[in-house]
This record gives sequence, C-alpha cells and structure tokens, in this order.
Amino acid sequence: RVLKRVDGKFFSLYGAYAKKGTYEPDPGFQGLASSEDGLVWKREIDESILSIFSPGVVGKWEKDSIYQPWLLEHGSLYYNFYNAKEMPQWVEQIGLASSSNLKV
Repeated sequence: RVLKRVDGKFFSLYGAYAKKGTYEPDPGFQGLASSEDGLVWKREIDESILSIFSPGVVGKWEKDSIYQPWLLEHGSLYYNFYNAKEMPQWVEQIGLASSSNLKV
C-alpha cells in the first residue's frame, strides 16, 4: 500500500468491531480516517462507510460481518476490496465496493 495525498490529506480505510474480548467478533464494519501528516489520524466521518447495517444493500453472503478493507485507486475511482462472511456456515468471500470520493 502507498499513502497518497488527496486534497492535502492522507486517507485510509479501517476495520472495526462493535465488541471486544475475542478475535474478530461479529459484526465488523469499516470507516474512513484521514491525516494531514501521516502520523496523527482521525475519523473523517462519524458513520461507517461499509457495514451490515447500512449504507446500501447488504447481500446474504455478507450479512454477518464486513471487515478487512484494502483500498486501491485506479483512474478516477477508489476500490475497496473487503472480506465478508455469512454465519453460521462461516463462509468468507471477497467483496468489491467503489466510490468516486471515498465517502459514499
């Protein structure tokens, strides 16, 4: 991964969980963080950008957890490759979300 400035800031996706106490407790979600220097980071927006609760439509295959973002830029779009799973079968798959501005 390469940190790249966009409009004077660095951006990164992060994975987070609503619970503590075990490895990757469901459900997971993703947020967007920014930094002006690459050292001190803050949430860019308070809401999650990808979650089993919202925004957007959640497929059956990703209904229990969305986590592990991997951000790429190509042309004028940002691509988020992410892990998702359906329980109790514990079927994990890779999803793809795209955005022109990282926030939607």
